[in-house]
Amino acid sequence: MQCVNKKDAIYQQLKKKIASGKYPPESRFPKEVDFAKQLGIGRVTLRSALDMLLGDGMVKRVPGKGTFVSTANEIKARRYLAILPPHFDSFESPMTNIIPYIEQSAAEVSAHMQKYSVDIFRSLEVNEGIARIREGRYNGIFYMANNVIGNERDFQILKATGLPVIMPHAGITDHSVTGFATMRTDEKKALPATLKFLSSKGHHRIGSIFLGGKERKYYRGFQPLQYLKLLKKMDIDNSSNLVHYCTEYSYKPIAEKVKKIMCLPKAPTAIICSSDFVALYVYQALRKIGIKIPEQVAIMGYCNYSGGELLSPTLSTVDLSFAQTGRDAFELMLKSDKWWKPGLTAPEITTPFKIIERGSTNI
Repeated sequence: MQCVNKKDAIYQQLKKKIASGKYPPESRFPKEVDFAKQLGIGRVTLRSALDMLLGDGMVKRVPGKGTFVSTANEIKARRYLAILPPHFDSFESPMTNIIPYIEQSAAEVSAHMQKYSVDIFRSLEVNEGIARIREGRYNGIFYMANNVIGNERDFQILKATGLPVIMPHAGITDHSVTGFATMRTDEKKALPATLKFLSSKGHHRIGSIFLGGKERKYYRGFQPLQYLKLLKKMDIDNSSNLVHYCTEYSYKPIAEKVKKIMCLPKAPTAIICSSDFVALYVYQALRKIGIKIPEQVAIMGYCNYSGGELLSPTLSTVDLSFAQTGRDAFELMLKSDKWWKPGLTAPEITTPFKIIERGSTNI
């Protein structure tokens, strides 16, 4: 086992024992040399694990006395703010799938999470918003937004607080625009990987339905003209009448796009949807006009919404690892003292993805 893995394993082991009461609040750990022998590891590995617990607020070091387990009040003193987009509770919001895992991670170390809609901060003057956040004594902020332009009032408020801010579901330009820590799928790889998967199944005429009006700069990491060039590069029909954009997430406009695509003189053999939620309406629209999936057209989703497994046939998709993103976002926040400093650049992190093949592409 590599040292880094030992460090993480010991960290998790000690964290669980603290949470279970095996090491009660205010108890002192043995001297490091004795503790390392007791755990069967080196002192360097132990010190690294203890540093991680220190960053979590679960332990404290008292000079000349040693390392002690923090009290419940000391741990709960860690407070975090989550700013949520409008209509956060709508099931099609990716944030609905990410924020529970941030909250779960916070609960594991007894940290406090406070959630507010972004609309509240947009209704305040900048100075008022800064004051409200400072009154809350927060240690950091999870900004559940993306594609920030830079003139939004909520962004201006957060920037002025001086607190570490993480965007767990950021857009392609958010890191450069905001300067915040960002996490996002490498869609310059994910979308081509999706097209490559469909191409490997024999699909070279693929319809596309993206959510968002043409005023948006990027759709899954690509501008409209870039996407057409990508299709051509991958030897896939790049006719513009195969690519559609919906400004509204609802059945009617998506169904209209499906009908236009499938009524072309040469219909596509597959449709790629900008999210699994778009795919839900594509299924309904195809069923209404009597087209079978995947016999007549294959369907590919994007995000891995759990409901995709309930569809008939089950939906092939791109898993964007929302659960892991939520957990990693909280771990990143706990380490903010390492990256949120003058002169340092907040990290831009690429989150993992993988293709999941199910019935909708399995001919």
